[in-house]
Amino acid sequence: MVDNHLNTTADILGLNPNASGKMLAVQRSRYGSNTFGVSIELLPEQQFELTPNERYVHVMVNRPYSGRIMVIGLGKRDDRAGQNPKAEQFWAMTTTDVPANQWEDVVLAFKGNGGITINTLVIVPDCESPHGYTDDKLCYIDNIEINDNHAPRFTFTTEASAAAAAESHSDWCYVNDANRNGEVLTGNGERLVKFKALPGKDFKIKMHPENGFTYEGAIIKFGRNLNGEAVVGGKTMWRTIRAERKDFDKDDCLVIPGKYMQGDVEIEGLFIEIKK
Repeated sequence: MVDNHLNTTADILGLNPNASGKMLAVQRSRYGSNTFGVSIELLPEQQFELTPNERYVHVMVNRPYSGRIMVIGLGKRDDRAGQNPKAEQFWAMTTTDVPANQWEDVVLAFKGNGGITINTLVIVPDCESPHGYTDDKLCYIDNIEINDNHAPRFTFTTEASAAAAAESHSDWCYVNDANRNGEVLTGNGERLVKFKALPGKDFKIKMHPENGFTYEGAIIKFGRNLNGEAVVGGKTMWRTIRAERKDFDKDDCLVIPGKYMQGDVEIEGLFIEIKK
């Protein structure tokens, strides 16, 4: 824990949504894993059950460069006495980059099958490949909260973000990569971070596993409100399809038919470790 030295300027401007006195500083080595994070042990009264009802973890994050954030929930099934109490029970990752050098209330949805107690949260403030980094930098974490509200606890608006919000969403199909242990790219190698694609048009993707990993396929999620319930008021909000390894060509590429390119699209690569 360190003093919150990020208070001063933002407080004067009235722009700081996180004015707590202390915060957690995390320095990830550029030689470390992209899932390196900080393990936060929950007190008995803070532990919670992982149920089929969707809930949300809120984490205040301030990082020196834009990128994605991940939260991993560790715990055990209540009916499995011999299970490792730190077994990975869920992981959730942002589908768009968190802005650099400002506090952001990162909100991630999670759920499970019930009867699972989460006792530890691992916050991964920098879930990106480290290969392009030239030095090590600090990320800051604060004010973690679990609740039933999907809305951020604050909205930090800049001139640029206001302009982006004003752009008509219906004109584009926004495609995002939601992965670890590899990336899903466009057919010509561009990153899928709120990538603008034409709705209703075929879209080519390419699998790019990290060193030591391969893939067995991909899950493609498309529609609206991808982090919410799939059916709301009897209306289907989003659906998923699965592509198997055999559906990809020799260059690890796959063409997603245009009929699935609607609303928002999130692609999860099914990356697996290569067994030696």
